[in-house]
Amino acid sequence: MKFLIAHGSFVPHDAIGNDIAGMMSSLSRFGQVEIYSIHNYTKIPSITYTEALSFISDPKNILIYHHSIYWPEGENLLKKSKCKIVFKYHNVTPPSFFESYCTSSKKNSDLGQQQTYRLAQNFSEHLWLTDSQFNQTDLNLVKRKMTIPPFHNIHTWNDFNPNNNSAEKSLRKEIKLIFVGRLAPNKAQHRLIQMLHAAKITLSQPMSLYLIGKSYTPKYLSFLKELTKQLEMDDCVHFVNEVNNKDLYFHYTTADAFVSMSQHEGFCVPIIEAQFLQTPIIALDIPAVRETIGSSDFLIKDNFFEFTEALVRLISNKKLRDENLQKGKLNYMARFNRPKIEELFIKTLSSEGILQ
Repeated sequence: MKFLIAHGSFVPHDAIGNDIAGMMSSLSRFGQVEIYSIHNYTKIPSITYTEALSFISDPKNILIYHHSIYWPEGENLLKKSKCKIVFKYHNVTPPSFFESYCTSSKKNSDLGQQQTYRLAQNFSEHLWLTDSQFNQTDLNLVKRKMTIPPFHNIHTWNDFNPNNNSAEKSLRKEIKLIFVGRLAPNKAQHRLIQMLHAAKITLSQPMSLYLIGKSYTPKYLSFLKELTKQLEMDDCVHFVNEVNNKDLYFHYTTADAFVSMSQHEGFCVPIIEAQFLQTPIIALDIPAVRETIGSSDFLIKDNFFEFTEALVRLISNKKLRDENLQKGKLNYMARFNRPKIEELFIKTLSSEGILQ
């Protein structure tokens, strides 16, 4: 069997990039797997557009098409395809989040949502896989859809030595909070900065917030830095940028909590990273986060009181904190460990007649 996995971009240390790499690894047991991406930043080579056209002209081949961004070339490829097609839908961020920060991002999100509707309408009979049940709400026209969590490489982080991290955490006197994810308006890092400011005033306790992730729009990054300056939080808000897995492991294992006020997610991989590494989580209660996190006592509404109260309960109530860490670990093992995801992926493709 021959497989082609296609997406507009293929980026390392990225949720969709990891999903593509995971699919590639799993499907290699069944045959030849190729990648087609016009923005490929990995060491895995992509085939050319001409080669992709040749591939999709053979009815025996299988195209796995990842959709998360507006990609006109990809849509043209789908229209010309004569092979079997499987979609993986990762959600498109609503354009309203970018209105004040980036005209081009707003336009691309708007075009991306329109493209989602067209693809769902024109390819409604094909199999669609989604990261979450929440993502399926965008696919009302699709007849065959299944939820399969994205592949990841979190299991490889066990190779890092946590001993020094535990010592660092025990010696530190301030509360360390982290957020992992691109600096983007829908992730609402500005709300985290405001929440931290309110919590510091209320609790009179040293705290730091580490924002780990690359900037998505320069204007939003400038807004975050200006807000930090206005609130006189320069000494406790740290813009870390993108880091490798070893450094990310360090931040998770030395943090007192992973905190999120993100207002829109299609899945939220950092939730399961935190659960795997036993980092407590305080997060805004939105559908995809609630679905991913499972059972938790630390899902909150968007207000300063609930954030501060959750932080106090997490820091001071060891029994409650440990119970939630146990819930998180069980949630990860039952739903999101790598063998479970691979088993579900292969089983679904087999039952749908894709793998034979």
